Amino acid sequence: MRPFIAFIFCALAAPVTAQPGPVVISELMWSGSTASTADEWIELYNASDAAIDLTGWTLTYRSGDEDKVMFVLDAGVIPVGQTFLIANYAADHKNSLLAVEPQRVDAAVSLPNSKLLLQLYVCDPLDGGQVI
Repeated sequence: MRPFIAFIFCALAAPVTAQPGPVVISELMWSGSTASTADEWIELYNASDAAIDLTGWTLTYRSGDEDKVMFVLDAGVIPVGQTFLIANYAADHKNSLLAVEPQRVDAAVSLPNSKLLLQLYVCDPLDGGQVI
């Protein structure tokens, strides 16, 4: 009986890890740059084995006790193993230090410097979108 109890205990105590979705938030710049405190960006990475169409995908952020929509992507595809950059400014903007042109420029990219919780959804979360 003791080995069985020990087995159950070990099985229940085993760590559980979440499996990442096909697209992950791989990097972000939340603190701005020397050019501007608003020089912020979010990088998405396609970890799957197929190109991903981002049309309708939604990025939300936590504000108090509720999630708010930061933006909805109206178009965009991430090829296999590639990234998709969403920035507050274009690369050639005077307030940007980006070395590459983002696939989407959106003034809604505004990341707080503390307590940041972003969630990426396939379609609108209010319409039953699935969190990635």
